[in-house]
Amino acid sequence: MAGHFIDKGIPATGLLAQVLIAKHADLLQQYRQEKTFAHASFIIDRSTLADWVGACGVVFLGVWTGKLVCNDFGGYKASFAAGVTEIAMHVASSSICMREKRAT
Repeated sequence: MAGHFIDKGIPATGLLAQVLIAKHADLLQQYRQEKTFAHASFIIDRSTLADWVGACGVVFLGVWTGKLVCNDFGGYKASFAAGVTEIAMHVASSSICMREKRAT
C-alpha cells in the first residue's frame, strides 16, 4: 500500500496524483473537482483540494523563489517576504513594459 505524501495527511499518493493531474494537466479547477468527487459520493471541499495542491508544491519545489508579475493585491506580500521578486507591469496603449519593482 502506498504511503502518505503529506505528513500526517489523510490523502494517499494516488488521490494526490489524481488531484494534481486533474488541475495541472487537465486544467480542471478545484470547484469542478469538488463536484466530480461529490458525484462519486466523496465530499472533499475545494479548499481542502487547494491545500493539498499547495502542500505538494512545497514538497516538490521546496521554498519557491523567483519573479512574479502581479497587481497590488495584498495576498502576494507574503511571497515577497519569502524571497519572490515583484515585477511591476505598466500597460500603455498597445505596449507592455515590465520592470523590477523597487522597495519604497
